[in-house]
Amino acid sequence: MNHKPEVGKKADVKSFRQKLRAPQVEAIEEALEGLPEDDAPRIAAPKNRVAGNIFESDVKNEHVQEEKREHIKVNPRNDKHSDTYVLPGTFDYDSDWFQTEVNLDDDDNNNDVYAFSAHYDASDTVVRVVALTPTFQTVPVFCRLENNGQVLLSVEEGKEVKMKDHHDRSYTAAVILCKVHKGAQPARLAVLQDKSQTPTKYMKVNYPKKEHHAFSVCVTPFSPVYWDAHELVQNTELGIILGAEHFTFYVQSASGPVPNYLEKYQGRGVAEVLPWSPLIDEVHAYGQIAAIQDCLFRNKATSDYILFQDINEIFMPLKHKSWKDLIEAKLKHKPKVAAIVFLKSFFPLVDAKDLAGIEEYYIPLVKKYKLYVLSNPWRESKVWDVRMRSKFIVIPNRVVSLGIVNNVNKFKDGYTSMTMDTQEGLLYQYQGQKDESKPLVMDTSARRFASDLIERVAEAWNDEK
Repeated sequence: MNHKPEVGKKADVKSFRQKLRAPQVEAIEEALEGLPEDDAPRIAAPKNRVAGNIFESDVKNEHVQEEKREHIKVNPRNDKHSDTYVLPGTFDYDSDWFQTEVNLDDDDNNNDVYAFSAHYDASDTVVRVVALTPTFQTVPVFCRLENNGQVLLSVEEGKEVKMKDHHDRSYTAAVILCKVHKGAQPARLAVLQDKSQTPTKYMKVNYPKKEHHAFSVCVTPFSPVYWDAHELVQNTELGIILGAEHFTFYVQSASGPVPNYLEKYQGRGVAEVLPWSPLIDEVHAYGQIAAIQDCLFRNKATSDYILFQDINEIFMPLKHKSWKDLIEAKLKHKPKVAAIVFLKSFFPLVDAKDLAGIEEYYIPLVKKYKLYVLSNPWRESKVWDVRMRSKFIVIPNRVVSLGIVNNVNKFKDGYTSMTMDTQEGLLYQYQGQKDESKPLVMDTSARRFASDLIERVAEAWNDEK
C-alpha cells in the first residue's frame, strides 16, 4: 500500500504526521492577560490531592518518557500482508480483511470483493457482511452458510447495498445481506462467485455479546502511523466521564505507548481493538464508512446509544453534565427520533495556551499530560452547517445503515433524525491552524470536567510506570 510510511524511520513518521493533520501555527498575538474568565468554573479540588500518590511524577524521567513516546515500532502482520503494518501487542482479533473468492476476471482486480466481518441480526434474520466492492459495477455474490459441524445450511444469492460516500474512488463500502433460514444459526460464512464454487476461505459469524452498554463510542480508523498517546488517553478518559462505557478502535498501526494503552483499555473491558488495514488503496478515507457499518452492527444489540467520532472529536454537552442527561432531556417528547445530529465547531491547536481559570497547582499537570481540551479554550465562532462535518448519536435498533456526515443511509420505518440545539450541545474538533477570517470565542465548557479529567489521566499515565 503506497500510503504506508517506511518502517523504523522516526523522521519519516514525523513528516507523515504533518500531512495527516493540519500544521500547528504561531501563537495568538493579542495579549490575553486581563481578559475575563467568561464564567469559567473554578476547579474545586483539595490541594492535598495533588500531593497524593495519584499525581506523583518523576520530573527527571520526563525527557526519557518523551523519547519513548516518539520511538516508532511497527511490525508486519504476516507474510501475506507484508506491506501492512499493525500495532505490536497480543490483541485477540476476531476479524481481518481478506479477498473473497468472487474475482470475475483473473487479469483484472477491479472486480474483487474485500470482506471484513459478518454479523448475525436476529431481528431481520440476516447475516450482514461488511465489505469493499467496486463502486461503479455490481458484482454478483453468493453466501455459503455453515454451522459449527461444517454442515452446509444454505447457499443464497447475496444482496449488495453500496454506501454513498465513495468520492468517485473505484471502491466503496458495501454491506452484503445474506438471508438466513428461520431457525438456522450459521457459525461461518463464505462469499462466493457462484453456487457451485467450493470455498477455501471462511468468515466467523459474529453474534451479539452478552453485555450491555448505555453509551458505546465508535472511533473511526486511526491514520497510519498513530502515535499520540496523550490524545488517546485524554479523549478516552473524557468520554468515560461523559458516559461512555465501551469504545471500538480501528487501528492500522500505532507506535510509542499507544499500543500499551489500547491493550490496557481492552484488558479492562472498556474497549475492543480491531485491526484495520484495507487491502485496497482505491477507497475514500481508509474505508472508514465500512468501519462505521461494522461498528454499528457489532454494538447494535448491546448498546442503548452509539456515538461515531474521530479520535480528536468530543460530543460536548453544554448545559448538562453527561450525554445521558442531555439525550434523555431532548428525547423526552420525541419518541420517533433515531439519530441526534451534533453540529461541529473547531478548536485550532495553536502553540500558545491560555491557562487562565485553571488552578495554579493543576497547571503543571495540564502541561505534562498535554491536555489540550483544558489548555485550548478558544474555538472558532463558526458553527458548521448541518450538511457539513456534523456527526451523530444513534439509537442503533432504529437505523439500518450509516454514512459519515449527517447521513443515516436508512432508518427503520417511522423513525427520523433531529439536530441538537447549539446552545445545548456541540461536536468539538481539536485540529488545524487558526484562520484569521474566523473569529475565536472563549469556550470553557470542557473545564467543568477538569478535576476528574486530570485525576483520571494522571492515574492512567502513572499506571504505565
